[in-house]
Amino acid sequence: SPYARARQTARIAAEELAYAGEIAIADSLVPEGTPERVWQDIRDYAGFHSLLLAGHEPLMGQLAAWLLSAPSLRVDVKKSALICIEADPFRAAPQGTLRWMAIPKLAGGGSG
Repeated sequence: SPYARARQTARIAAEELAYAGEIAIADSLVPEGTPERVWQDIRDYAGFHSLLLAGHEPLMGQLAAWLLSAPSLRVDVKKSALICIEADPFRAAPQGTLRWMAIPKLAGGGSG
């Protein structure tokens, strides 16, 4: 996201994951953004093994549901939550698989 808090989160994640590459800013990752627009941005990185997106609600919950081909699914994305969805970025539309979801409360931190 272009927002300061999301950029800070991305920097912390990069440090924790020992990622030394460039952190890209996606203007599509704003609260009023659309999953379809984010998917187009994701597809720009099709050559990467994995991506970590830092964004905001309500978009992140909508995006998770959309990536799982279940746009009516309600996904409650708490602050600092992590969701791992596997999707083929070469497809026109995603057909993702939920691998795991972690919220701070489960990890022993925050009230999640």
